[in-house]
Amino acid sequence: TLDAKLQEYVYRKLKNKVESTKDSTGGSVVVQNPNTGEVLALVNFPSYDIQKFSDGISSKDYQELLDNPGKPFFNRAIAGAYPPGSVFKLVTASAILEENIAKSEDTIFDRGYIEIKNYRYHNWKLDGHGLVDVTRAVKVSNDTYFYIYTAGFEDKKGLGVSKLHDWALKFNISKKTEIDLPGEVPGFMPDGKNKDWYLGGTFITAIGQGDVLSTPIQTSVLM
Repeated sequence: TLDAKLQEYVYRKLKNKVESTKDSTGGSVVVQNPNTGEVLALVNFPSYDIQKFSDGISSKDYQELLDNPGKPFFNRAIAGAYPPGSVFKLVTASAILEENIAKSEDTIFDRGYIEIKNYRYHNWKLDGHGLVDVTRAVKVSNDTYFYIYTAGFEDKKGLGVSKLHDWALKFNISKKTEIDLPGEVPGFMPDGKNKDWYLGGTFITAIGQGDVLSTPIQTSVLM
């Protein structure tokens, strides 16, 4: 299902982005048809010229590839597990609504943080987003809404990290997509059952950070 022209175009764009970004060593892009799941482009940078292997690669060229800090043999798209970040908020929002933790019209007031026992958990917009319902929370990528309705705060009940874990599995987080390529990893979704689990872990899990790990192809499938 690969589109060769799209594959080449995406590779050039990714190459330019990585090389122009300070301290970046590599990246990955996955493009799918959302109606069918067909993979139209799956790109990693840095990569390598397969023709050199067909013709017989020199030991010098091979060693250069091995020594490259960008790891050109590493297929980030299926084997690189990273915190998905704010796209994960769609999972959290779905869980909050489906479990009747909040209705779509319910709101919180975000002043830029919530404070619990002298600890402050900040929204990315430090002065806050004001009145926020689930639609606005997704639109502006508000953190505080998802903190509150996942962990609970004041008079608002919370979903809990265990139920969030169960909903993440419904979206195939921490499950392989079973794409027919070798080396795919499943990622990871915490359930909060670790004896060292702390409240802050629930907050950052709600926004797709911390221990949540997803491959680029898993994140694409999620979307």
